[in-house]
Amino acid sequence: MTRVILASLVSLLLIQEGDPATEYKNGREAIGKMIATKHVGIGEYLHGQTMHGWARDQFNAAIAADPNCEQARKRLGDKRSEDGQSWEPDPSNPPQLGNKKTKEDDVIKVKTEYEKKLADAGKTISNEWTRLGNLADKAAMKDAAVECWKKAVEWNAGNESARKKLGHEKTKEGFWVSPGDKKLRSALSDDLAKAPKGAEDKGASDVGGKLSLTMARRTSENFTVESSYLDQKTLEGLVQLCEHSFAMFHQFFNQTKLFPEKYTITILKDKSQHEKYVDAFDTGATPAQKEFSKKSSGMGGFPRSECYTGDRPNSSNEDYCIHYPIQNLVGAVAGHGALWMLEGTALWFSARIKTTAHWACVDLAGTGAGGSGKNYQDPKNWPFVIKTWLKEGKDPAMEGLIKCIKWSELDGAETVKAWSVVDFLLTEHKEKFIEFMQAQKSEKDSGEAAFKKVWGWSIADLDTKWKAWARSAYEGTK
Repeated sequence: MTRVILASLVSLLLIQEGDPATEYKNGREAIGKMIATKHVGIGEYLHGQTMHGWARDQFNAAIAADPNCEQARKRLGDKRSEDGQSWEPDPSNPPQLGNKKTKEDDVIKVKTEYEKKLADAGKTISNEWTRLGNLADKAAMKDAAVECWKKAVEWNAGNESARKKLGHEKTKEGFWVSPGDKKLRSALSDDLAKAPKGAEDKGASDVGGKLSLTMARRTSENFTVESSYLDQKTLEGLVQLCEHSFAMFHQFFNQTKLFPEKYTITILKDKSQHEKYVDAFDTGATPAQKEFSKKSSGMGGFPRSECYTGDRPNSSNEDYCIHYPIQNLVGAVAGHGALWMLEGTALWFSARIKTTAHWACVDLAGTGAGGSGKNYQDPKNWPFVIKTWLKEGKDPAMEGLIKCIKWSELDGAETVKAWSVVDFLLTEHKEKFIEFMQAQKSEKDSGEAAFKKVWGWSIADLDTKWKAWARSAYEGTK
């Protein structure tokens, strides 16, 4: 009944006679009240299930949409001030805190219903934003219309009507993207051949000197790629990949030149050379850190990254020349604390430029120093993997992923989810994602605080919105 009344209220506000700007303002207010009512309803469900932490998120979301939502205010322990103009804590009505259910099966059951209610609410709210956008469009309020259609898509990624109003198009993989981003995404793979190839560099190599190796080198404007065994023709292709990745990152994220000096990538032949490299260049590490580095297949960092090929094909070197420059570019914008974002963004670029994922820090392709996690080396399989996870409720926990601070604790499944979270944020919220990356550099705004600052999301909100998007985006994958 509440849903019918609210829908009718919005519809009446939209068709009433009067100034279009007033009608638009009234329509926004009506949708705000609808959003608050939906969040309160979900909050009450969670409250009844004694999941008060999740319920609190919903009541806070209700207040964000309608600051005077009385039911949400009372659940959060507030009361009206004496003059009735504001809200203040009510000592006689303290809020209930924390999620009380702890059994995994019970938690999953409530979370599944919680997510279903959010998804259903999102579709209803999305439709109202679409209607309001259409009203604004007819009144020649183009900017307002675009804002409404964007909100419609945020509430429901599968809202085809709003997508088309925004001029979104489907890629060959089935993703909705803006025309500008579609062109950029095509350039990721199509423009590689246009990238600079560099020139042979006969200068001295620090690595060659310290390891007593003869190094072939090739240098471009932003990179030097050197190797103990690769020839100039192969290095030429690797330099191209470095420069192309560098250029595309700057275009995607609207950045000017991020590297203050040339970035050197060193590619060695075998594990023996790699271990000598660790001894020579990882001088500040503890014995345990050195042991970890020697077990890995390479060392990231700026201004030099190093890897060894071993029995892997040259495609692994190509992947490396995308992965580690992108990681360092993310670090230049956002700092190096958000491991999910460093790894997820690097994988996003390597998957789109070369459709490969040979390099990740733990387990993903058997190239890390970690244990024996499942091999997720083929990016073409990731959408289906995620689709299956969501169907079975077996995706890695978002909180563990976002809060992970040790490379050794980031496993293959988490890395694939990191790629998809980046995919979601880049596809639907690129401008805010850039703002979010910059917020990450501030210690007080890192992690969940950055999500709340930029989007107003908790980690639980992020997980819910990502899941809704992933179900829609990966629906047709096999």
